[in-house]
Amino acid sequence: SSGINAEYGGSLPVQEVSTAYSTENEVLSIVKVSAVELGKHEIVCKVQYEGYGVVTTDESYINVLSAAYLTSSASHIGYGDIFEVEAHIPILSQGTDHHWTVNGLAVRGTQASTAGDYLITTLNWPVVMDTTVTLSIVSGGEVSTVSTNVQVYGVKSMFTNSKPTIGFSAQVICVIDSPETLVETFWYVENCAKRATSVSRNGTLVTSVYEIRELSDDDWGHYTCVARYSNLPMVFQRLSIIPEQACLLPELSNGFFESKFLRSGEGESAQCYSTHQLTADSDEVQCINGELVGRLPICEPIPEDSLSKTLLAIISVCACIVAFAILVVGIVIRVKKSKVSAAKDFEVYPTAPERQPTNVSVMSITHK
Repeated sequence: SSGINAEYGGSLPVQEVSTAYSTENEVLSIVKVSAVELGKHEIVCKVQYEGYGVVTTDESYINVLSAAYLTSSASHIGYGDIFEVEAHIPILSQGTDHHWTVNGLAVRGTQASTAGDYLITTLNWPVVMDTTVTLSIVSGGEVSTVSTNVQVYGVKSMFTNSKPTIGFSAQVICVIDSPETLVETFWYVENCAKRATSVSRNGTLVTSVYEIRELSDDDWGHYTCVARYSNLPMVFQRLSIIPEQACLLPELSNGFFESKFLRSGEGESAQCYSTHQLTADSDEVQCINGELVGRLPICEPIPEDSLSKTLLAIISVCACIVAFAILVVGIVIRVKKSKVSAAKDFEVYPTAPERQPTNVSVMSITHK
């Protein structure tokens, strides 16, 4: 009938209702709503027929998703650190695609995974300068972009002024990007905190110097430059100073080397912590002309059965030692008591010393 009127209701505000076409048996009615709130929203169509009343159609739903957005690990990051950006991309149509760029250079992120109505993908990128990361999204024939920025700060470079030589002085130099919030710079020699020998500023850069005077064998090791800021995380960089043609030994997970480095021609085997053991193919590493040769040792967890047997053996040995110690102590005590008893059997009490007569009455008690 010509007296059909469609009204729409639901949790989203109606923007416009229009009739696309009308035939003898069908009317196509279109509603536009404002997607002003995220989430799943109900839409109901009520049709009024002249002379028949109102008929309510089945319920329908619209899922309003957020636009693509990025979350990053930080807005400031140290030189050479990994900048992590995670993207949340709404799936609006089949074939939604995306790609990353870093300062205009196309790069590859992680394989995207699906979480509900969103694609999740992550980019991990080492940064050495102020960087802009952009995500481009292609969906339904349309292209959209979203970007985030990160600024780098902290230790920009670290080096020595000359080749470290026994008996001669050397300077370890640290160049630091210095915004106004830089509070101080200091050093660690191995695990011991040290003051900088000198600190100078040139524009936005600060140079911190630690001087090694008359270098000796005790001075080989790790030198760490630390920069502390008032409103940013503290950053540091480490430089290892070792003899020429020597090899720096790597740090091991769940294990260690007793030495910091090997001189050319030397070798060393790694050691594991008590709950781990070296893999069967682990071998001694050697230093040959400044290059570390050999398979990197790996410490793997000791199987529970072996660990239980080892602990049981240790407990058994300890129990045997304790039992033996108790037995020895008991024998010693008995021997001492026996000696004391024998001594008492043959002991002759000493005679009382002669005393001068006094006017004090004394009562004598004799034990038999």
